[in-house]
Amino acid sequence: MAHTNFHLAPPAKVVDGLTAVPIDIQSIDGTLVFDGATSAAEADITIEFIAGTTDGCPVFDLRQTITEAWLDGATLTLAQIAHHDFGGGPNAELRIIEVPVVAGSVHALRVRYALGPPQASSAGSYPPNLAWNAGPRLVFNFGFTDLGAGRYLEAWVPCNLTFDQFALSVEITVTNTAIDHSVITNATVTTLGINHWQLEWPPTITALSSLLEIRATDSLEHVSGSVSLPVSGTNVTIDVWKLSGGPANLATQLTNIQGFLADNENEVGPYLHGNRFVAFFNVGGMEYDGGTTTGTSALRHEVFHSWWGRGLKPALPRDGWWDEAWTVYKVAGGTGSVPLDFTDPPASLSTLNPWSRITPSTSYTRGRELFEGLAALSGTVSLNQWMYDFYAAHGGSLATTETMEEWLLQRSGDDDVVDAFHRFVYGFEEPASV
Repeated sequence: MAHTNFHLAPPAKVVDGLTAVPIDIQSIDGTLVFDGATSAAEADITIEFIAGTTDGCPVFDLRQTITEAWLDGATLTLAQIAHHDFGGGPNAELRIIEVPVVAGSVHALRVRYALGPPQASSAGSYPPNLAWNAGPRLVFNFGFTDLGAGRYLEAWVPCNLTFDQFALSVEITVTNTAIDHSVITNATVTTLGINHWQLEWPPTITALSSLLEIRATDSLEHVSGSVSLPVSGTNVTIDVWKLSGGPANLATQLTNIQGFLADNENEVGPYLHGNRFVAFFNVGGMEYDGGTTTGTSALRHEVFHSWWGRGLKPALPRDGWWDEAWTVYKVAGGTGSVPLDFTDPPASLSTLNPWSRITPSTSYTRGRELFEGLAALSGTVSLNQWMYDFYAAHGGSLATTETMEEWLLQRSGDDDVVDAFHRFVYGFEEPASV
């Protein structure tokens, strides 16, 4: 039987008179073609999926303008795959395929579209980009962020909410240019020719996993090295990139990454992303599975995310607060201990709305304060051990906020954990016992 994550999916929901049901994508396959002669790009992508546990109309997302679509080979009108408001907030709409399907049935959705700026949130310091410079030289980046909706893989490729794990295979071609280009990615890359690659991501990824940049080779600087990790024994190849003339010292940053990867294995557990790590030093900071786009100041934070956030993944965006909060706490030393003040204003870090698609920016501050408070309840040594054990139990899969709360409650035996989550995670004014 095929693996599915329906136990983590939002429930079926009636939207605009349609019974909208989650799907579980098994694979995403297709082509991206960038044409230097016309400064245009086209995509042709097929997703293979299993329908959910309720009969209804399948749900997916894509933040591009679809021109043609087929379900199981039958033509769909564009009106049949339109966006609908699920009540998740700004830019959190989802597409509904207005063809009812039977629960558990297997289907293929194919879409074709011209690639352009994603119709999504503009949050974050490093936005998605598709542009051409003289040459012609392509500049393309996925540009993910968890601070705004519609900004994971669905910005460019038809995809699902973050609960879903799937394999991703994309053939990429840059045509009508004499300029050599390079791909910066955490995928396995097979070079098929000049400016022609096959990229493969494993079936464990989710919508927030895949790093991809395409740049003219002469616009980049690159160094590589490796490190033998102390727990798994894995020899990890590290590729470090920057724009030519950029301020980062690549040799220094390679050394830093070697140290951070080893530290994280000792502190958290085995590295779960095979034998590669890739970093592109540009602006901001964003984590991917075994990779990052980052500035130098955020590097340690982003590397740690390959354990917390992209090794153990949040099940839905409403769960994204804990990977940011725990990463901030640990990168600061993992020793903070400040008693919780239950007269402090509530913090809404995890909405109860499963259709929300944003990680609150307060996760970095109020979330860290929560873990400092939990450390004050039980001691920093105990909290660190419990979180280490949580990672050991769930690493390589996905976890919800409720799963973490239950874990910490069972190990501490302290009902204040429930009150802490009630007020400082779910944002309720009254104590949980009321």
